[in-house]
Amino acid sequence: MKLNAITLWIGVFVFGGLLLQTFIQLQGKGWTTQLEALIFIGMATVLYYLIAILYQNKAKSISLALIGITGIVGVVFIFLSPILFATH
Repeated sequence: MKLNAITLWIGVFVFGGLLLQTFIQLQGKGWTTQLEALIFIGMATVLYYLIAILYQNKAKSISLALIGITGIVGVVFIFLSPILFATH
């Protein structure tokens, strides 16, 4: 199996498991909470596949920059989440 196919299959199992786990845990919380989780997982899936495809197409500097930006944004949102999402 080519490296590209392995990367894509890893993403299928990781994000499929995330979807299953999220909907099992949020079963009684209502559709709006599940929709919010679905949107987040969908955005993460698109970002993962974009980075994987860029990395496979020899655009390693762009993919590493996207990973770095994603990490920085993630750390910033850890500290801003109480302000942005006061209800959670």
